[in-house]
Amino acid sequence: MIPNCSLPTIPFASKLLVDYVSYRKYYDTHYLQFIPFSKINEWIEEEVVTCGKSVLFADSEKIELQRQNFERSYPKIKFYTGKEPLLKDALQLTLYSSIYSKVPGLFQSITESGLEQGLCNNSIKAELKFVMNNTKKIIVENPARFANDGDKFKPQKLESSFVTLFVIMGVLTGVGIFCFLFEYGKGNGGRLVKRLLGWRDGVQVEIPKLRGG
Repeated sequence: MIPNCSLPTIPFASKLLVDYVSYRKYYDTHYLQFIPFSKINEWIEEEVVTCGKSVLFADSEKIELQRQNFERSYPKIKFYTGKEPLLKDALQLTLYSSIYSKVPGLFQSITESGLEQGLCNNSIKAELKFVMNNTKKIIVENPARFANDGDKFKPQKLESSFVTLFVIMGVLTGVGIFCFLFEYGKGNGGRLVKRLLGWRDGVQVEIPKLRGG
């Protein structure tokens, strides 16, 4: 768990624990190792609910159950879970006492000040610059190889594009009419086809008569 709010912490000895040995001696001789899990869960719930910046890490199944429990207990608070799971054996830094360590505060300062995002952006810019420089270097070393690449892709003329569009529309229209006549060939469509064919035969028969007269 990564706490980001100032909540009550576990009480330690009044004197300063300057090294790991003194810390372990105090830990082994006091009640810290006998804290029940229910109390730890209460502290976790208090931290997550009170502070909107704390992050809880656990197994996917436990996280899902914990989220459902939080949503039932606190319907007015929105809880979010990460979409991409972390590695099973994630790398971590164990600190013997977060009270005397500056690492959590440094992490918080780096993330909240925007320094982490700035470093990420700078790394992306540096990588992009590296790729561009290498690309230019490759082109300079072998210019003949990339000189004729533009000739391989010839732009299409606007007039030919319009002609192609009209041809496609005509084909689609013809296919649509054929499907319509085929679908209704036994009904009104069939009678319509017969009338059209009869009108065509009548025109072909009467035209020679008019010319002969």
